[in-house]
Amino acid sequence: MNRALIVCIGGWACPDSLWSRVTSLISDYRDVKVISAHEIIKDRASFWKKLSASEQGKKITVIGWSLGGILALEAQLKKYCQFESLLLLSSCARMCADGCYTGVELRDLQAMRVALTRNNSKTIKDFWKSIFSSQDYEREITGLLKSVQELGVNNLELGLKFLEEIDLRSELSNISIPVTIIHGKEDKIIPFSSAKFLLENITDSKLITLEKAGHDLPLYCPEIIAEEALRKSSSHIDSSRSFSSAANSYDACSQVQQEIGQYLLEFSAPFITSPTSALDIGCGTGFFAKLLIDKYPKITVVGLDNAEGMILSCKERFCHEERLSFIEADAHSFKTQNKFNLIASNCMLQWSNELEKVIKSQERALDKNGLLIFSTLVLGSLIEISTCYKEISGGALPSIKMYPHSLYLESLETYGLEILASEQMSFTSEFTNALDALISLKKIGATTPRLKYKPLSPMQIKELCDLYEKRFSSKNGFVPCSYQVLFVVAKKRDQSLG
Repeated sequence: MNRALIVCIGGWACPDSLWSRVTSLISDYRDVKVISAHEIIKDRASFWKKLSASEQGKKITVIGWSLGGILALEAQLKKYCQFESLLLLSSCARMCADGCYTGVELRDLQAMRVALTRNNSKTIKDFWKSIFSSQDYEREITGLLKSVQELGVNNLELGLKFLEEIDLRSELSNISIPVTIIHGKEDKIIPFSSAKFLLENITDSKLITLEKAGHDLPLYCPEIIAEEALRKSSSHIDSSRSFSSAANSYDACSQVQQEIGQYLLEFSAPFITSPTSALDIGCGTGFFAKLLIDKYPKITVVGLDNAEGMILSCKERFCHEERLSFIEADAHSFKTQNKFNLIASNCMLQWSNELEKVIKSQERALDKNGLLIFSTLVLGSLIEISTCYKEISGGALPSIKMYPHSLYLESLETYGLEILASEQMSFTSEFTNALDALISLKKIGATTPRLKYKPLSPMQIKELCDLYEKRFSSKNGFVPCSYQVLFVVAKKRDQSLG
């Protein structure tokens, strides 16, 4: 069966190669096409119809950057091609300012068209300098001018003329597919107000705001773009091969998480009596949910995870378990009419950037006197790799923002949960070499990057591995990876008592 397709469409005068960071993150899971906006703009209706015919049977998600986003919106509205979902990066429904609507001044676009005919090289470079950081300009753009000039001045002018004329504002309410809008507040080309306009006028839309980002999002935050694209694009196609394989890989690389889960089960057992309903938040491959139904014969467990692939894999793996069900939802904002005797999470909370939101959602879903049990990594975890990474890169390890255990306990108290028991313990994994340790962390989600994250170069990765092994290898030659783990059992307070 065909895999889902993700189509990446760039902005005006932007080379296809600028998508490389994004495509490297999604090409293992979806089919990917990178298409120049200038290829589409010559005959938009014809292009989209040909694409639809050639990719018949595939569900298509489009990532449109700037001009590319406008072209994707138009294609969906004019029914040139029907998409499963859209991601709009630094894009808009109208480029030019119009009354109270903020945008580029029409005379500025017209001046660019005149400038192109006089000195296209300078015009393109000036535009690039306005959208890319100086570092990215030197690293990514220098040397690519020729590929853009080969498009020809006529095609570049055609793109500017399209931007002068296009206005999709009145039609946005007709879009019924999911749309994710990603926009930087420091965008100098398309103002942030354009993103808010899209959000307010597209029914099924959400906005991801990047406080310090400009217009160059495929270079600035490829990981965020990839994550959203994979979440939005259909993944039930070929799930037996792609996602079941990914889930098995996850289990193989998460032995320490399973050890922690086993300990959490035993640590919490003295406080749990005859539970009938449980919610496993961040269920991953369903390992801990299965532990719960094996230990408690009357319990039914709902597993919740925001990774669609994991949920689909769980449904396949546990299809004969009548007391297990799985839903795709965000731990920060999930809503349920049901109340649970027990809510559990194993090694999930440490990856949240909004801890209090997660705890608040959990408290709401507990029934009267319900129990919350969890394990989480705390400050001091992954000290070996964090130390080496900081020496090599000068910064903190991506996504590792470990909180002290006191913060968890204080947050629980704040949201009406009484702590019945807590304990902090150390766990250690051993690997044959440093590279295996890094790969393992990546597979269990421990390297989800933060904003402005710049990946290490191959040379830096080698230096990191060499330092890791030199400084931390044990006498038997293994490389350790240590974790500080907090275990907690908490009870929802009876509000009627005061």
